[in-house]
Amino acid sequence: MAALRLWLTLGGMGARTRRGAGAIAVSRPEGAERLGLPASADQLDAFLRTACRPWNVEAELDGIFSLARTWQVFAGRVLADAEQAQGDLLSALRRARQDRPAAQAGRWGRSAWPEADAIRLKSLGSYVHIPDPKNAGRYPRAALGLPIVMHYKDRPPKEPPEQQILAARPAARGGWDKIERYASPILLRPVAVWEKGQRRYVPVALFTRCTLPPAARPWVTSEPSKQVAPEDVIASYAIREHAEETLARVATAFGGDFRPLLGV
Repeated sequence: MAALRLWLTLGGMGARTRRGAGAIAVSRPEGAERLGLPASADQLDAFLRTACRPWNVEAELDGIFSLARTWQVFAGRVLADAEQAQGDLLSALRRARQDRPAAQAGRWGRSAWPEADAIRLKSLGSYVHIPDPKNAGRYPRAALGLPIVMHYKDRPPKEPPEQQILAARPAARGGWDKIERYASPILLRPVAVWEKGQRRYVPVALFTRCTLPPAARPWVTSEPSKQVAPEDVIASYAIREHAEETLARVATAFGGDFRPLLGV
């Protein structure tokens, strides 16, 4: 029953469930109360504070997504429209993941994240956007889910060709093993509640700790189907070691219309 309650509150069906797609809910408040689900915004707050408490996770489950790894939880305002709740969540995450300072002045501009420059510096080309040397070897957004497709607006030779950021870990036989996919540690979910019998929606953002192996390193390649070339592995950058800093940077985007329910 505990697992069912969690699935009916925070779970979903199909693809893109980390981004709120496929969210499910019971149809009436009486059903929620009968199953022990949160039926109001206040009950949802209490439910999340209890269900998302951090716990120690056994080493055998080190790579498994779990609410026991909760780092922070944010809840937004109660809304009458599910798509608006979903839109608020996605807008906040988009702002954080793109982080384009020029957007405040109505321009598109370059991202403040370092990955685009890191790839330019790794490629050793002469590009229209001169990379900042301090961004060399830095791939913090790898902690937010992999793969990441890095597509530049201009074609080569003005910019590097499209690259993918994945991950690799040391292989027992030497060299590197692929880690081709890593699900986002951030779960977005529009949760159904009720006010005076009317269905309402609360946007919830749940941040959990990175589950990549400690030895995981960024693997930057234009040919992800091929074997890992050692020169494409950024051996100096430990993704998991920098993950909490990355999550904290993303969490700032949820500081406006969202309330922190718990955190570390």
